[in-house]
Amino acid sequence: MSKLRTVMNTGLALALSTMSLGQMVHAAEGPSLHAFIEPALKMKHKFKHSTGFTLADSALYLDHRMGGAKFFVDLPFSSAGSPTMGDFSFAAQKAQAYVNYQFNDEFDITLGQIDGIFGFERSDGPERTFVSEGRVAQEMVPTVHAGLVMTYAMSGFKFQGYVANPGNGGVLNSATTTGRSPDFGVNAGWKNDVLRISAGYRYFRPGLAEKDWLFSTMAGFTWGNLETDLEFDIRKAPGSTSGSGFMAHMVYTFNSWLAMGLRPEYVRNMTHNQEIQITFGPQFKVTNALKFKVDYDYNHTKTRAAGSVDSHALALAMLYTI
Repeated sequence: MSKLRTVMNTGLALALSTMSLGQMVHAAEGPSLHAFIEPALKMKHKFKHSTGFTLADSALYLDHRMGGAKFFVDLPFSSAGSPTMGDFSFAAQKAQAYVNYQFNDEFDITLGQIDGIFGFERSDGPERTFVSEGRVAQEMVPTVHAGLVMTYAMSGFKFQGYVANPGNGGVLNSATTTGRSPDFGVNAGWKNDVLRISAGYRYFRPGLAEKDWLFSTMAGFTWGNLETDLEFDIRKAPGSTSGSGFMAHMVYTFNSWLAMGLRPEYVRNMTHNQEIQITFGPQFKVTNALKFKVDYDYNHTKTRAAGSVDSHALALAMLYTI
Protein backbone atom coordinates (compact mmCIF):
# COMPACT_ATOMS: atom_id res chain seq x y z
CA MET A 1 0.00 0.00 0.00
CA SER A 2 2.87 2.32 0.82
CA LYS A 3 4.48 1.67 -2.57
CA LEU A 4 1.13 2.23 -4.31
CA ARG A 5 0.67 5.54 -2.51
CA THR A 6 4.20 6.59 -3.50
CA VAL A 7 3.54 5.74 -7.15
CA MET A 8 0.22 7.63 -7.10
CA ASN A 9 1.83 10.70 -5.51
CA THR A 10 4.65 10.63 -8.03
CA GLY A 11 2.19 10.36 -10.90
CA LEU A 12 0.12 13.24 -9.54
CA ALA A 13 3.25 15.41 -9.15
CA LEU A 14 4.30 14.65 -12.72
CA ALA A 15 0.83 15.49 -14.01
CA LEU A 16 0.77 18.79 -12.13
CA SER A 17 4.27 19.70 -13.31
CA THR A 18 3.27 18.86 -16.88
CA MET A 19 0.20 21.09 -16.56
CA SER A 20 2.31 23.93 -15.16
CA LEU A 21 4.81 23.57 -17.99
CA GLY A 22 1.99 23.62 -20.52
CA GLN A 23 0.52 26.72 -18.91
CA MET A 24 3.92 28.46 -18.99
CA VAL A 25 4.40 27.62 -22.65
CA HIS A 26 0.90 28.85 -23.44
CA ALA A 27 1.51 32.06 -21.46
CA ALA A 28 4.70 32.71 -23.40
CA GLU A 29 2.79 32.48 -26.68
CA GLY A 30 -0.47 33.97 -27.89
CA PRO A 31 -1.60 37.62 -28.02
CA SER A 32 -0.73 40.40 -25.58
CA LEU A 33 -1.70 44.07 -25.30
CA HIS A 34 0.50 46.80 -23.79
CA ALA A 35 0.24 50.58 -23.67
CA PHE A 36 1.67 53.75 -22.22
CA ILE A 37 0.47 57.32 -21.86
CA GLU A 38 2.56 60.43 -21.13
CA PRO A 39 0.53 63.62 -20.50
CA ALA A 40 2.60 66.72 -19.84
CA LEU A 41 2.64 70.43 -19.12
CA LYS A 42 5.06 72.32 -21.39
CA MET A 43 6.19 75.93 -20.94
CA LYS A 44 8.48 77.78 -23.34
CA HIS A 45 10.07 81.15 -24.13
CA LYS A 46 11.66 81.92 -20.77
CA PHE A 47 8.48 80.78 -19.03
CA LYS A 48 6.56 83.92 -20.10
CA HIS A 49 4.17 81.99 -22.35
CA SER A 50 2.84 78.52 -21.62
CA THR A 51 1.99 76.09 -24.39
CA GLY A 52 -0.31 74.41 -21.92
CA PHE A 53 -1.24 70.82 -21.23
CA THR A 54 -0.53 68.28 -23.92
CA LEU A 55 -0.31 64.57 -24.58
CA ALA A 56 3.44 64.34 -25.14
CA ASP A 57 3.49 60.69 -26.20
CA SER A 58 1.37 57.55 -26.01
CA ALA A 59 1.03 54.23 -27.81
CA LEU A 60 -0.90 50.98 -28.01
CA TYR A 61 1.12 47.79 -28.59
CA LEU A 62 -0.38 44.55 -29.84
CA ASP A 63 1.71 41.45 -30.43
CA HIS A 64 1.20 37.75 -30.96
CA ARG A 65 3.84 35.03 -30.65
CA MET A 66 3.69 31.45 -31.87
CA GLY A 67 6.79 29.31 -32.10
CA GLY A 68 9.56 31.40 -33.65
CA ALA A 69 7.14 33.85 -35.28
CA LYS A 70 6.00 37.22 -33.94
CA PHE A 71 3.46 39.77 -35.15
CA PHE A 72 3.74 43.31 -33.74
CA VAL A 73 1.77 46.56 -34.16
CA ASP A 74 2.74 49.86 -32.52
CA LEU A 75 0.12 52.62 -32.81
CA PRO A 76 1.41 55.91 -31.35
CA PHE A 77 -0.77 58.92 -30.64
CA SER A 78 -0.11 62.40 -29.23
CA SER A 79 -1.46 65.94 -29.30
CA ALA A 80 -1.51 67.45 -32.81
CA GLY A 81 -1.10 71.18 -33.37
CA SER A 82 -2.31 73.32 -30.50
CA PRO A 83 -2.84 71.31 -27.30
CA THR A 84 -6.10 73.22 -26.73
CA MET A 85 -7.75 71.81 -29.86
CA GLY A 86 -8.44 68.44 -28.29
CA ASP A 87 -7.31 66.30 -31.21
CA PHE A 88 -4.70 63.54 -31.38
CA SER A 89 -2.32 62.58 -34.14
CA PHE A 90 -2.85 58.81 -34.42
CA ALA A 91 -0.46 56.23 -35.91
CA ALA A 92 1.66 58.94 -37.56
CA GLN A 93 5.42 59.40 -38.05
CA LYS A 94 6.66 56.46 -35.94
CA ALA A 95 4.07 53.69 -36.22
CA GLN A 96 5.27 50.09 -36.53
CA ALA A 97 3.68 47.00 -38.07
CA TYR A 98 5.80 43.96 -38.86
CA VAL A 99 6.22 40.19 -38.81
CA ASN A 100 9.37 38.73 -37.29
CA TYR A 101 10.71 35.18 -37.53
CA GLN A 102 13.44 33.85 -35.22
CA PHE A 103 15.32 31.04 -36.97
CA ASN A 104 17.46 30.31 -33.90
CA ASP A 105 18.96 32.13 -30.92
CA GLU A 106 21.24 34.17 -33.19
CA PHE A 107 19.43 34.99 -36.44
CA ASP A 108 16.05 36.56 -37.25
CA ILE A 109 14.37 38.52 -40.05
CA THR A 110 11.70 41.23 -39.89
CA LEU A 111 9.41 42.37 -42.70
CA GLY A 112 7.28 45.50 -42.41
CA GLN A 113 7.74 48.93 -40.84
CA ILE A 114 10.12 48.94 -37.86
CA ASP A 115 11.93 51.46 -35.63
CA GLY A 116 15.16 52.85 -37.08
CA ILE A 117 18.35 50.96 -36.27
CA PHE A 118 20.53 54.10 -35.93
CA GLY A 119 20.94 56.49 -33.02
CA PHE A 120 20.95 56.15 -29.25
CA GLU A 121 17.57 57.60 -28.29
CA ARG A 122 14.45 55.53 -28.81
CA SER A 123 11.24 57.10 -30.09
CA ASP A 124 8.85 55.92 -27.33
CA GLY A 125 8.51 57.51 -23.90
CA PRO A 126 9.19 54.43 -21.71
CA GLU A 127 12.52 53.86 -23.48
CA ARG A 128 13.56 57.51 -23.33
CA THR A 129 14.99 59.38 -20.34
CA PHE A 130 13.51 62.76 -21.27
CA VAL A 131 10.03 63.87 -22.28
CA SER A 132 11.06 64.77 -25.84
CA GLU A 133 13.65 63.41 -28.24
CA GLY A 134 16.81 65.43 -28.59
CA ARG A 135 17.75 67.50 -31.61
CA VAL A 136 20.22 64.91 -32.90
CA ALA A 137 17.52 62.22 -32.97
CA GLN A 138 15.09 64.59 -34.68
CA GLU A 139 17.49 65.94 -37.31
CA MET A 140 20.01 63.24 -38.15
CA VAL A 141 18.67 59.67 -38.08
CA PRO A 142 15.59 58.02 -39.67
CA THR A 143 12.69 57.25 -37.35
CA VAL A 144 11.47 54.08 -39.10
CA HIS A 145 12.38 51.74 -41.95
CA ALA A 146 9.74 50.17 -44.20
CA GLY A 147 11.36 47.06 -45.63
CA LEU A 148 13.28 43.91 -44.70
CA VAL A 149 15.63 43.85 -41.69
CA MET A 150 18.03 40.99 -40.87
CA THR A 151 19.62 40.65 -37.42
CA TYR A 152 22.44 38.41 -36.22
CA ALA A 153 23.40 38.53 -32.53
CA MET A 154 25.82 36.37 -30.54
CA SER A 155 28.09 36.81 -27.49
CA GLY A 156 27.55 40.56 -27.18
CA PHE A 157 27.97 41.16 -30.91
CA LYS A 158 25.03 42.40 -32.99
CA PHE A 159 24.83 43.00 -36.74
CA GLN A 160 21.81 44.44 -38.57
CA GLY A 161 21.29 45.02 -42.26
CA TYR A 162 18.24 46.24 -44.12
CA VAL A 163 16.80 47.18 -47.49
CA ALA A 164 13.85 49.58 -47.38
CA ASN A 165 11.91 52.28 -49.16
CA PRO A 166 14.14 55.34 -49.67
CA GLY A 167 14.16 58.23 -47.23
CA ASN A 168 11.36 56.88 -44.99
CA GLY A 169 9.07 57.20 -48.02
CA GLY A 170 6.03 55.07 -48.62
CA VAL A 171 7.06 53.91 -52.11
CA LEU A 172 10.24 53.08 -54.00
CA ASN A 173 9.25 54.87 -57.21
CA SER A 174 6.13 56.60 -58.49
CA ALA A 175 5.00 58.51 -61.58
CA THR A 176 6.68 61.67 -60.28
CA THR A 177 9.75 60.14 -58.60
CA THR A 178 11.97 57.98 -60.79
CA GLY A 179 15.58 56.93 -60.56
CA ARG A 180 15.45 56.22 -56.86
CA SER A 181 17.34 53.34 -55.30
CA PRO A 182 16.22 51.40 -52.24
CA ASP A 183 17.47 52.53 -48.85
CA PHE A 184 20.38 50.26 -47.78
CA GLY A 185 21.74 50.24 -44.24
CA VAL A 186 24.03 48.28 -41.93
CA ASN A 187 24.82 48.65 -38.25
CA ALA A 188 27.29 46.62 -36.18
CA GLY A 189 27.89 46.79 -32.45
CA TRP A 190 29.38 45.04 -29.45
CA LYS A 191 28.68 45.33 -25.74
CA ASN A 192 29.31 43.77 -22.36
CA ASP A 193 28.30 44.79 -18.85
CA VAL A 194 30.56 47.87 -18.92
CA LEU A 195 31.29 48.97 -22.50
CA ARG A 196 29.26 49.33 -25.72
CA ILE A 197 30.20 50.54 -29.20
CA SER A 198 28.48 50.58 -32.61
CA ALA A 199 28.83 52.06 -36.08
CA GLY A 200 26.40 52.19 -38.98
CA TYR A 201 26.07 53.39 -42.56
CA ARG A 202 23.00 54.19 -44.65
CA TYR A 203 22.83 54.96 -48.37
CA PHE A 204 20.13 55.63 -50.96
CA ARG A 205 19.75 57.50 -54.23
CA PRO A 206 16.87 60.05 -54.14
CA GLY A 207 16.98 60.44 -57.93
CA LEU A 208 19.19 60.09 -60.96
CA ALA A 209 22.81 61.11 -60.22
CA GLU A 210 21.89 61.97 -56.60
CA LYS A 211 23.24 60.47 -53.38
CA ASP A 212 22.15 60.60 -49.76
CA TRP A 213 24.20 58.89 -47.06
CA LEU A 214 24.52 58.78 -43.26
CA PHE A 215 27.35 57.61 -41.01
CA SER A 216 26.38 57.06 -37.37
CA THR A 217 28.57 55.91 -34.50
CA MET A 218 28.03 55.45 -30.76
CA ALA A 219 30.09 54.55 -27.70
CA GLY A 220 29.12 54.21 -24.06
CA PHE A 221 30.06 52.84 -20.67
CA THR A 222 28.54 52.02 -17.30
CA TRP A 223 30.51 52.98 -14.20
CA GLY A 224 28.69 52.17 -11.00
CA ASN A 225 25.44 54.14 -11.02
CA LEU A 226 26.50 56.33 -13.95
CA GLU A 227 25.62 55.50 -17.56
CA THR A 228 27.23 57.61 -20.29
CA ASP A 229 26.60 57.32 -24.03
CA LEU A 230 27.99 59.38 -26.92
CA GLU A 231 26.62 59.65 -30.46
CA PHE A 232 28.12 61.29 -33.56
CA ASP A 233 26.38 61.49 -36.95
CA ILE A 234 27.34 62.86 -40.37
CA ARG A 235 24.85 63.10 -43.22
CA LYS A 236 25.35 64.15 -46.84
CA ALA A 237 22.37 64.90 -49.08
CA PRO A 238 22.23 65.88 -52.80
CA GLY A 239 24.01 69.06 -53.80
CA SER A 240 25.91 70.93 -51.09
CA THR A 241 23.44 69.95 -48.35
CA SER A 242 25.11 68.31 -45.39
CA GLY A 243 24.80 68.14 -41.64
CA SER A 244 26.30 66.68 -38.48
CA GLY A 245 25.31 66.12 -34.90
CA PHE A 246 26.89 65.20 -31.56
CA MET A 247 25.10 64.13 -28.38
CA ALA A 248 26.23 63.08 -24.91
CA HIS A 249 23.64 61.29 -22.77
CA MET A 250 24.29 60.75 -19.07
CA VAL A 251 22.07 59.25 -16.37
CA TYR A 252 23.01 58.87 -12.71
CA THR A 253 20.77 56.60 -10.63
CA PHE A 254 20.78 57.61 -6.97
CA ASN A 255 18.47 54.87 -5.71
CA SER A 256 15.46 52.78 -6.75
CA TRP A 257 13.20 55.82 -7.20
CA LEU A 258 15.41 58.77 -8.25
CA ALA A 259 17.64 59.34 -11.29
CA MET A 260 19.09 62.47 -12.91
CA GLY A 261 19.69 62.91 -16.63
CA LEU A 262 21.83 65.30 -18.70
CA ARG A 263 21.85 65.61 -22.51
CA PRO A 264 24.11 68.24 -24.18
CA GLU A 265 23.87 68.35 -28.01
CA TYR A 266 25.26 70.16 -31.00
CA VAL A 267 23.56 70.03 -34.43
CA ARG A 268 24.41 71.58 -37.76
CA ASN A 269 21.30 70.63 -39.68
CA MET A 270 20.68 70.16 -43.39
CA THR A 271 19.83 73.86 -43.87
CA HIS A 272 23.11 74.90 -42.16
CA ASN A 273 21.41 76.18 -39.01
CA GLN A 274 23.45 75.53 -35.87
CA GLU A 275 21.97 74.54 -32.53
CA ILE A 276 23.32 73.93 -29.05
CA GLN A 277 20.78 72.36 -26.72
CA ILE A 278 21.23 71.26 -23.13
CA THR A 279 18.54 69.21 -21.44
CA PHE A 280 18.62 68.03 -17.83
CA GLY A 281 16.24 66.98 -15.10
CA PRO A 282 15.23 64.29 -12.60
CA GLN A 283 13.03 61.24 -13.08
CA PHE A 284 11.03 59.93 -10.11
CA LYS A 285 9.85 56.32 -10.10
CA VAL A 286 6.66 56.24 -8.00
CA THR A 287 5.61 52.66 -8.80
CA ASN A 288 6.64 50.09 -11.38
CA ALA A 289 3.98 51.61 -13.65
CA LEU A 290 4.24 55.35 -12.86
CA LYS A 291 7.16 57.74 -13.36
CA PHE A 292 7.43 61.54 -13.09
CA LYS A 293 9.76 63.41 -15.48
CA VAL A 294 10.94 67.01 -15.11
CA ASP A 295 12.91 68.46 -18.06
CA TYR A 296 14.60 71.81 -18.50
CA ASP A 297 15.81 72.73 -22.02
CA TYR A 298 18.14 75.51 -23.00
CA ASN A 299 18.50 76.05 -26.76
CA HIS A 300 20.81 78.40 -28.66
CA THR A 301 20.04 78.53 -32.39
CA LYS A 302 22.01 80.41 -35.01
CA THR A 303 20.43 80.85 -38.44
CA ARG A 304 21.51 82.74 -41.54
CA ALA A 305 18.24 84.67 -41.65
CA ALA A 306 17.53 85.52 -38.01
CA GLY A 307 20.96 85.35 -36.37
CA SER A 308 21.21 83.95 -32.83
CA VAL A 309 18.18 83.15 -30.70
CA ASP A 310 18.10 81.77 -27.14
CA SER A 311 15.09 79.94 -25.75
CA HIS A 312 14.15 78.06 -22.61
CA ALA A 313 11.57 75.36 -21.95
CA LEU A 314 10.23 73.36 -19.02
CA ALA A 315 8.28 70.11 -19.24
CA LEU A 316 6.51 68.22 -16.45
CA ALA A 317 5.23 64.77 -17.42
CA MET A 318 3.66 61.67 -15.89
CA LEU A 319 4.49 58.41 -17.67
CA TYR A 320 2.19 55.46 -16.98
CA THR A 321 3.06 52.10 -18.53
CA ILE A 322 0.78 49.06 -18.70
